[in-house]
Amino acid sequence: PDRPPRRAYLEERTGHDFPLLAKVGSQRAVKAITTVLRDNLSAADSRLGLPVKILADLVYATVVGNETLAGEARKLALWTSPPVAEETLQAVARFAAEPPESNGGIAAARTALASLPGLDDKGPQALLLAKAISPSPATVPPALLAEVAAALSPEAQIELVVWVSIQQMLHRLGCFLGV
Repeated sequence: PDRPPRRAYLEERTGHDFPLLAKVGSQRAVKAITTVLRDNLSAADSRLGLPVKILADLVYATVVGNETLAGEARKLALWTSPPVAEETLQAVARFAAEPPESNGGIAAARTALASLPGLDDKGPQALLLAKAISPSPATVPPALLAEVAAALSPEAQIELVVWVSIQQMLHRLGCFLGV
């Protein structure tokens, strides 16, 4: 959008106004972030689907301990069509909060995630990758990379990594601005 109010513009298009943007002083930065959020929350352009992306947002926020981002992910999840089930939100938040090696590891987590309402066959793999890259993309186990590569298209993998990177930017910006 060329002119404010950019937060209202985002709310109209994404269902959330991203309050963090009110704290950003530079209108050029706000415009750039607004464009990034708008483009990345476009259902028509998503290979993963918005529910999976928003759940990946919840995974990242939970892993890094950012309650603000986690709350925003929950708000976005209610906006998607159809909305993400509360049962799914709670289960994904529990999954994200657990140490990676708990409850039988990757296979058990994949099975538990696959049974959640609203997740398609790509969802569990995407959420496993989101959790693995959240602390650092350099620490992803090679076995998980091979499994994800077999399940998700290269475009979907890139979309997920970019989305988690955007969440990292929002997390760092929120920390910097004291939100």
